[in-house]
Order: sequence, then C-alpha cells, then structure tokens
Amino acid sequence: MMKYKNHIQHYQNDADFHNYFENNPIEEHNIRRRYSCFFKWLLPLKNGILLEIGSGGGYAMQEIKKTRFDYVALDIPITNLKGIKSRSEKSIYAVSGDAYQLPFKDKNVNTIILSEVLEHFQDPAKALKEMHRILADDGVLLISVPYKETISYQICVHCNKPTPTHAHFHSFDENSLDPFLTDTNLSVDKKQKITNKLLSRISVFFKLNNLPFYLWQLIDRGLNLVIPKPSHIIFRLKKINQYT
Repeated sequence: MMKYKNHIQHYQNDADFHNYFENNPIEEHNIRRRYSCFFKWLLPLKNGILLEIGSGGGYAMQEIKKTRFDYVALDIPITNLKGIKSRSEKSIYAVSGDAYQLPFKDKNVNTIILSEVLEHFQDPAKALKEMHRILADDGVLLISVPYKETISYQICVHCNKPTPTHAHFHSFDENSLDPFLTDTNLSVDKKQKITNKLLSRISVFFKLNNLPFYLWQLIDRGLNLVIPKPSHIIFRLKKINQYT
C-alpha cells in the first residue's frame, strides 16, 4: 500500500485544489440525509461538546442549529476551518489538528462525527484509539463511509506517485470495520446502509429533496431491499465499558 511521507502536508496542499463548499446536487442530497440520520441516532443527546473530525465543509452546522451542542470543527487545512466559521450562524470552535494526536483531554468530548473520513486513514485503528481516549464514557461516535467501494489508483498531482483515487485507502461493508476495533474498546451498536444510488438521482430529478426525513428513510430502506445499491453505510459506536 502506498504511504504518505507527510500526510499533514499532503492534506494542506489538497485544500488548495478541492473546494469542500461546492458540491453537485446529488452529493448535497446524500450529505444532508446522512447528517439527518446521525442526529436522529444522537437522541436524546442534545448538548455537550460535538467534535467533527475532518470537518471539510462543516456539513453538521445545519443540524447543530437545532441543538445545544458546542460545535468543534477539526481539520488539517486552515482554509476549510475559515470557510466553516464564515458560514456559521452561531459561535463555533475551529481547531487545526491531526486525528492521530487529538488536542483534547481524556473523556472530554460527548459526541464525535467522522463522516467520509475513516477511509482516508492509513491506520484507522490508531485514529479510533485516539477517539476512544477523548470520548466521554457515555459518549457516541458516529461514522459514515462509502459502501463496498472499489479502490483504484491515480497519479498524485503533488508527489507524482500512485495514490488511491479520492485518497481512499479502505473499502467498507457491514463487517469490515470490526478488525479496526479489536484493541479500541469501542463497539458498534447500530449500523445502516443508506442513500440508495437510484433514489438519490430520482430525488434530485423529481425535486423530492424536501421529503420529510422519516418518509425519505422509509423509501430508501425499501428501495435498498429491492435494488441493493446503497452508496454509504453508517455506524454508531459506544465504549464497551458501557455494557460491562
């Protein structure tokens, strides 16, 4: 597997080429539905510190407005963090940091969101151990990843070496997260395939984007049973010591 010599510098450079605040309509639809599911799974939690690791375009902000969470956006590129702050309607905290060395005290974070990030880690287990360290004993870790993605390689514009397309190192299904959790003391207590590829296109074409989430979710689940083409899978994790 190709490895970064300096992943921090790589992602700082990447921010100069990719604008996380511009998305096509289908991707915007999928993002919004994933975050709706995240926050539904957080109930009854409505306050405390919510940390989004790899915050990108700050997509959690729309749902954050409905809660009393203190939102902490963590990313490597400062460019992204400035963009999030400029678009936020409420006061937020922006932190430039590395998921392998999170700048937070032990058990200090109530909720962590990791949306479309885990597949970028060369060492997911190391990052997950760090998240366990900072997560409160009753905290929740929410993860979304592409479902059964085919990993391909391209020539990197920065280093001129083969690099995974979209910088995705890992492909996930219902069970492939488990090996990375072996030594983390985290356990999956909920998972769901989401955003059927056909429904995403139909929703944009026929202007179904504003369907209530419960109705959209019912259609999405049904369609995934008939035409099993989910684009993503989401997980909810908690500390194992909650069950002992």
